[in-house]
Order: sequence, then structure tokens, then C-alpha cells
Amino acid sequence: MSAPSLTRGRQNSISRVIKQLSTTTNLCMTGSLCRQQTCHLPPRPVSKIRPPAHRAGRREEGLNPGELLKIGSRITDGVGRIIEQSRRTIAVYLNGEVSLTYWRIGKYIAGELDSIGNEKYGSKIVATVSRLLTGRFGKGYTRDAIFRMLKVARAYPDEEIVGTLSRQLTWHHFIELAEVKGSTKRLFYQQMTIVNGWSVRQLREQQDAMAYERTLIAASTVCLPSTSNWASSSPNTRARWNFTSST
Repeated sequence: MSAPSLTRGRQNSISRVIKQLSTTTNLCMTGSLCRQQTCHLPPRPVSKIRPPAHRAGRREEGLNPGELLKIGSRITDGVGRIIEQSRRTIAVYLNGEVSLTYWRIGKYIAGELDSIGNEKYGSKIVATVSRLLTGRFGKGYTRDAIFRMLKVARAYPDEEIVGTLSRQLTWHHFIELAEVKGSTKRLFYQQMTIVNGWSVRQLREQQDAMAYERTLIAASTVCLPSTSNWASSSPNTRARWNFTSST
């Protein structure tokens, strides 16, 4: 056999082998070439293209816009109640701390002035302290403000009582009550303010209307209530009876 014919024979053989391999070769799950048609491993699965994610603002399946708004409003209302309650708690706490801080300042300065024992220098000392405090801590420590702290501290000498009342009364209530002459009269307006939730303005109006004096006159002509009347009476009436029975 000649050399050219041998070369063509080899080429034909190689072509048959390549054709056979191309029809019997698969990719197994292992990722390797398998040349057996009876391979026990299944072909490698073709990866599927994932669908695009939901676009922002697209309506969720099963919930219409009205239902979403209803659910969102309910949750928002619940969160709102938590926030409002926290705000009230913080406000009460801050109010109490402010009142106690001013009371303690007044109590301390009152003690210092009493230890000096010379009242004619009191005004000058307070003015000096006011100037120094304002330079160090800013507004809120004027001469008049410090004198109000002194007056409240003298009208309410017990810190425990001030701490309890500060949960229900503001510092401005304390200032107004400290102006009331007489501890019994002050106690009356204090209790009526707490029971009725009077603002400072309403407290002043009641003082101008002489609520204390009118209550004393009414108490002189009205007997104390029976048990049944007490149970059915309003908180305002109970406060008046408590006051009149204590005096």
C-alpha cells in the first residue's frame, strides 16, 4: 500500500472515532465527560433563569391597596399609642425633675441665707448669685427666678412632699400656690387643682372667685355625707368634703 493511501485511511478512521464520540458523549452531574451511553448518572440539569424580583410599589398578590392601607393604619395607630404614652411619661418625669431641681436650689440658698443671719444683705447676695449662675449656666437664673425658688422652698419645706406633688403639678403651679397666704388655704387650692386638673390660669381664676371662702361658708351649712352619698359623689365633691372635714 502506498503512503498516500495509508494517510487517507488513517484520516477516515479518526473521523469515524470523532463522530462516534460526539454522539455518545454527555456531561454528567459530576461535570466530567462520560463516553458510555448507559451512564447511570443523569445529565446535568440546565440552570433556569430566575424571574426578576418584584418592582417597588407593585401590588402584593392577594392584598388590594385598600387592605394594605387598613393594615398599615392599624399598625400605625398602635405604634402611635406607644409613642404618645412614652411622651407623656417623659414629660411627667422631666416636669418632676425640673420642679425638684428648682426647689433644691431654693432650699440650699435659703439655708445659706439663714446661716448668714443678716436679712438686709439677702437681696444683694441673691443678685450676685443670679449673675454668676447666668454666666455659667445661661438663662433661667434671674434674680426674680431665684426669689421664686426661695418662696416655694419656704412654702413647701419637705422634699418628699414636693417630689410627690411634682408628678401632678408643674413648677408654675408651685409658684402660684406659694403666693397663697396660709397653709390651710394653700392646701385647699392644691388639692382642688390636682382633682380638677386646673391649669395655672384656672387656679388664679378660682382664687379671684374666692373659691376657698365660698367653700368654708357652704361647709358651715352642709353636714358631712353619708356612706351612700359618698359612693355616688363626684371627685370634686369628695375633695371639698375631705378638705372641710380636715379643718
